[in-house]
Amino acid sequence: MEIAGIARRTVLSMALAVALVLAPGCGTVYQGKQEKGPAIFGGIRLDLQQMSHEKSGVGDMVFYCLDMPFSLCFDAVLLLFSAINEAYEGGIDVHAQHPDTLDEPVDVR
Repeated sequence: MEIAGIARRTVLSMALAVALVLAPGCGTVYQGKQEKGPAIFGGIRLDLQQMSHEKSGVGDMVFYCLDMPFSLCFDAVLLLFSAINEAYEGGIDVHAQHPDTLDEPVDVR
């Protein structure tokens, strides 16, 4: 009985650790998938854009606020690469897109 409790706690701890590693900084991860690639501090810029999106609700705002410190860390780690990429691409605009519309094309006119 004691072994089952230890195993269950271990599995739950591992699941929590994986969630904490994979979830943070998703603004940085997503903006790196943009057509022109990552922009300078693109994760933070994307989080701010997402907060101003017309379909963003209170839950979205909370998520983006929680994501910002992690995006800032990942943006800082990728700063040299994103600066070179943005200079090569001639400047990159980061556009908000609600998760419900992620697969739809973005009109940036």
